[in-house]
Amino acid sequence: MVNKMKLNSIIFTIILSASFLFMTGCTNKNNKSEIQQRDTTAILTKTSKMDNIEMMKSMNNMNDKMTGIKMTGDYDFDFANMMIEHHRGAIEMSGIELTSGTDPKMKTMAQNIIAAQKDEIMKMEEFIKKHTVVKSNHKIGTMDSMDEKFKKNKMTGNTDKDFATMMIIHHQIAVTMAEAEVSNGKHPEIKNMAQQMIADQSKEITEFQSWLDIKK
Repeated sequence: MVNKMKLNSIIFTIILSASFLFMTGCTNKNNKSEIQQRDTTAILTKTSKMDNIEMMKSMNNMNDKMTGIKMTGDYDFDFANMMIEHHRGAIEMSGIELTSGTDPKMKTMAQNIIAAQKDEIMKMEEFIKKHTVVKSNHKIGTMDSMDEKFKKNKMTGNTDKDFATMMIIHHQIAVTMAEAEVSNGKHPEIKNMAQQMIADQSKEITEFQSWLDIKK
């Protein structure tokens, strides 16, 4: 009887120990999973913030380059020079979206912007090479309004949303510049290109805003 009681006690101890080890293992596993999840979230948050900083750097760099362009008074020539830098800013920002964004719609729009604006840059550079500058006192407005709009924009920390918001501002400025070119420019090639920019970028502004409205 004593031996049987001892045996039962040993068995109970073994079962209790095994249960304890099992529960400890589960707890450690859960804790490890939670830690890994927190680490992943922290990394993603940090990455998004870095992306947003890079987007702002792109826009600030673009603004500095556009402001630094020496105006000739030839409206078509000056518009082409400024729009080239404006397009480069959009291409750089779209590249960040392609690398770090996660939304398929935004990534597709970024890809389309890169393709379209690279093509327009090439055409404007060809125009600049062959165009003879005719000086006048008619000058394109400053970039102060653009700088103010970007400064007032509040970043969310979400790469896709911040890309959409910044591109709306970016496109609105492009449309304003292109409308002024249509009104004041003289060269048909550049005026027609400006008209196409108005149509394309106005359409994209609507698409960006519709996407943002859904994602609120």
